[in-house]
Amino acid sequence: MINNKKLIILIKANGKFEVDWDIVKGKSSETKLLKQEEIFNDFKKNKYLTIYKLGLIEEKSIFSGSIEYLIELSRLFIKKLSRDPLIEFTRENIEIEINSNEINDLIEQASQFYDREMESYNNE
Repeated sequence: MINNKKLIILIKANGKFEVDWDIVKGKSSETKLLKQEEIFNDFKKNKYLTIYKLGLIEEKSIFSGSIEYLIELSRLFIKKLSRDPLIEFTRENIEIEINSNEINDLIEQASQFYDREMESYNNE
């Protein structure tokens, strides 16, 4: 296991994303690496289930800025989904709407996650 890597999300222009590793300065703790390895492997098996599980993670500060951003997206999705009373009846046909404030917050976070990624890279 390489000790100087951090799990990141690469977001492509078409909106699709994938997990990858970024080399960082210094060494990451074994605990952090094991959790990130678990997420990486889970993502390769079932990315949608893994994204859902990311929304349930309490401690997000051990991850890169891009993973933190994906955690926030997942949390918003879970919050919206769990508050819709029609979920039991509509299941796969349910539509989740987010308001303009939530969209603006997500855009703001997206513009900042690269900065957090670089900050975590420089601090490792």
